[in-house]
Amino acid sequence: MRTDSWINLQPAIYGSASLTKAWYMGLFYDEETLSNVPSLNAEEVLYTLSHIENRIINRADVSLPLLTQFKTPFWLQVYFKLKDEHQHIELNNPLLCYELISYFLERRVFMAKKSTEKIFLLKKISDSISEGNKKLRVSKEKILSYINCYPDAYEELINAGIIIEEKRLSTTIPTEIVRFLNDDIYTYFLFIQITDKFEYKPSKPFFEHILNSFSGQNSQRDHILNWSIRFSINRNEIAALKNIFRLPFSNYEKNSAFDFICYVSKYELSKPNSNFNKLSIGIDFIDIMATGRTMSNLYKETIKTISENVLNEDIQIMLHVIECNVNLIDVDKIALANTMQLLKRNYKRLNELFPINPYDLILYFYNNLINKPNESKSLEEKIIKLCQEIDQSKPMRNEEITSAEILTYRLVLIALFSQKNYAECHRFIMAILSKYPNIFYVRHSVFSPFLLLHLGQTYIKLNYFKKAQRIMQFVDKIISSDYTYHTNFILASFNVFKANFYNATHHYEQALIETNIGLDITRKNNFKMLEITLLLSKIDTLKHTEESEEVSSVIKELLNFLTAHKLSMPDYSNLSSHEFEHTFKILKSYRKHQNL
Repeated sequence: MRTDSWINLQPAIYGSASLTKAWYMGLFYDEETLSNVPSLNAEEVLYTLSHIENRIINRADVSLPLLTQFKTPFWLQVYFKLKDEHQHIELNNPLLCYELISYFLERRVFMAKKSTEKIFLLKKISDSISEGNKKLRVSKEKILSYINCYPDAYEELINAGIIIEEKRLSTTIPTEIVRFLNDDIYTYFLFIQITDKFEYKPSKPFFEHILNSFSGQNSQRDHILNWSIRFSINRNEIAALKNIFRLPFSNYEKNSAFDFICYVSKYELSKPNSNFNKLSIGIDFIDIMATGRTMSNLYKETIKTISENVLNEDIQIMLHVIECNVNLIDVDKIALANTMQLLKRNYKRLNELFPINPYDLILYFYNNLINKPNESKSLEEKIIKLCQEIDQSKPMRNEEITSAEILTYRLVLIALFSQKNYAECHRFIMAILSKYPNIFYVRHSVFSPFLLLHLGQTYIKLNYFKKAQRIMQFVDKIISSDYTYHTNFILASFNVFKANFYNATHHYEQALIETNIGLDITRKNNFKMLEITLLLSKIDTLKHTEESEEVSSVIKELLNFLTAHKLSMPDYSNLSSHEFEHTFKILKSYRKHQNL
């Protein structure tokens, strides 16, 4: 029933003892939410959405937050109108939850008559609300002075279903309370209060206020952060978002924020007249994408979508380099070849943008993928020269490292490891450490744990096991810290490192444990290269244990995995011991003949 219909009908029901007793609470009444409207179940939501969309909608098609929101039938009506009037956002995009609230409030408050008075009242109500035993509410008496100033605006807010008046019967004298129809609307006006307080500037103090004013592991803080991300990208203030990663928000919040940045940026780019557009995307966006490599499908889609639409050539080039990085880890020869063609056109500019031309490094990996011999002498010389230049640089602060450097260093280290040039790999990491002495203490970028894990793997190859163990303990400590930003890719890479360490020190049972934990992560997240690496490691481990009969089973599993995904087995995927090299070559040779 519409709110205004209920207001007209309510006095008649109150006036009848019979109706009040028999009907007022209805067949359903939730004492906790004071609601006589039952929530829809998931099947009812999907059934309704299927009719709206004119196609079958399954649970996998709808993001979990949106499915929860649609259980309140009111939001389905809002979605129907939004879909009819605006460009459609996919149902699996969590941003839709926020667009629904924004759309509803825009029409009922911001563009309605007496909007200034209504916004003033809603701010005052949200400011006065406290959490009681009956959810978020405020005594009407506390806000009566504001209501008396703007009685018509207040009445219209009730009629529009933004706020609700209810009797509080638990006190000696029944009193009236006021609450928002929906907690999400209340959270939005809390967010509006914050933007007012910081004069619409999403700065470091802005995010510090969110961090300190809302407790962690609280859905309200998650929503406020998401509103902040949407607000910042809407205004194209991308640099402000770096504060989420630099401040001690939890790792869960940082990963969720990174995903939400991807969702919002893709959507904003598709909108006409958006501030975040083909012309305005700059280096700040690249900085976030380069330091938060999550390797998720969402991340890949975001990088691809934006690289295809951005007009700034330098930004496009850097996005293509990130794409190549993703394709290498995906062991995707076709996608890699296509993006390399785009990079090759800008070969000269790549020399100017990066410390060493990333195309040369990517070409090395591509040849590796297609089993083509590499003429890597000139590449080695370039890497050695770069290493000397970095080593001779004056020490710099962590903040001064550029995305171009991060992308280059990552590719160089993987290339050196693939070439089995472990001494040069160690020299290169030490050179980076010389230029950025505190780089291992960065907690807002995945580059720091990546560098540490690479150093640890290098120590294993050089037989510096005590140093490798110290790295392992240090990485374990920083990952255990809740505010350190790390991703599932880093966790799986850490399992690879630990498995290699335990293999090298003959602790094979522990190596198997780490390998299996890592394989669970890679399978859930579709990390193809790491899955190959871990399966190779598992074969290496099993050859040294009493479970040696399982070797053929894991070899079969590896070959089936490669066949199912139409993958090769590149040299850079083999991080196992030098003793395993012969087995790796046999497996690779067998795989090659199988492909022929």
